Amino acid sequence: MTKPTKINFSGMSALVADANAAFLTIIAGMLYEFGVSNITRATTGEQALHQFSVQQIDFAFLDCFLPGINGFDICQRVRATPGPNQMVPILILTSHAQRDNVVRARDVGASMVMIKPISGSMLFDRLAWAAENARDFIMCANYNGPDRRYKNESFSGIGRRETDKGKGGEQRGSSMSQAEIDKLSTSFS
Repeated sequence: MTKPTKINFSGMSALVADANAAFLTIIAGMLYEFGVSNITRATTGEQALHQFSVQQIDFAFLDCFLPGINGFDICQRVRATPGPNQMVPILILTSHAQRDNVVRARDVGASMVMIKPISGSMLFDRLAWAAENARDFIMCANYNGPDRRYKNESFSGIGRRETDKGKGGEQRGSSMSQAEIDKLSTSFS
């Protein structure tokens, strides 16, 4: 991923869906500081899915393990539903960066996967990259989502810690680094 030049996010809208109210406040605050003017928050999958049906969204950030309908299923449903939000960049957020979660996000049509915790510079870099690097949209029998075929350039922004300490949550294997996720997200299954 290359560093963006200058991007004006004013007038853009974002949906941020996570069960953690503190995390929602932090991400919404960062987006506001970037100039995103319309930020919608959701704490359940049902609320997030509803927002896709009632407003046009420019960027969506979905926790993969939202209560109710999870972020993976929301992404897949949005990608399969014709309309103004079908091709919106969807960034899946996770604290559990095991390979199976990353592959699942990629295969349901996520534009990108980001590991929590997320810094302001990491969020800005990913948002700017998604805005500047629109990809063709693929619609076929077993996949609806952004074309994963593009030049794989290493992400040069700030990443996450090197190792996962395995504290809390459902640890089902070692976590991947953000660089490993970026590489896997651009490969074919």
